[in-house]
Order: sequence, then structure tokens, then C-alpha cells
Amino acid sequence: QKDLIEYLKIEYKKSWSESKLKGDLKRSCFYCGKVVTVCAAHNDIENTLKYTIDLKNYARGEFKKDVDDIIEKLKYLMKEKMVISDELQKQINIIIHQIKMGRE
Repeated sequence: QKDLIEYLKIEYKKSWSESKLKGDLKRSCFYCGKVVTVCAAHNDIENTLKYTIDLKNYARGEFKKDVDDIIEKLKYLMKEKMVISDELQKQINIIIHQIKMGRE
């Protein structure tokens, strides 16, 4: 599973560069969201937090606030050395889906 995470990180970085050149961020948004969900599923709080902060760049409208809320929860979990709950994973999945769909 660590290989999958590393692969997704590499693809995200490549797609970010390509997206900036082409002016189309959909592909990099997809990979960023995938990295977040896979890292969250593996309770990798550090990388979940890092890429959730990146994900905020793709969020619009009310979803920026939702991403901020997730970021604060992840910071708390990391500080307290706690695990990512199923409830938080579900919240992450829902918000990422909305962001990828371009919703505001």
C-alpha cells in the first residue's frame, strides 16, 4: 500500500506541473484527492494533512471552509497522536468528491 501512496504522490506532482502549463487543474485535483483518501485510509495523518492543505487550492465556496475544518481536525489528531476515525474518513471522501465535481 505504501507503493500505491508513493505512486499517487508522483502522479500528483507530475499532473500539477502539467495542469499549470495547460491551465486545467482537473487531473491534478483528482490525484490530490486520491492521495488524501488513500493516506487517510492508511491513517497516515502527516501526508493526509499535507495533501489536504494542497486540496484547499482546488476547493471553492463553502467547501473551502469544510477543508479548513478537516485540516484543523487532522492537526488535532496529529498533536494528540490519535487515529483518523471512520466518520472523518467519510467526511473527507464526501468533500473531495464535491471538490472534484467542481461544486461551490
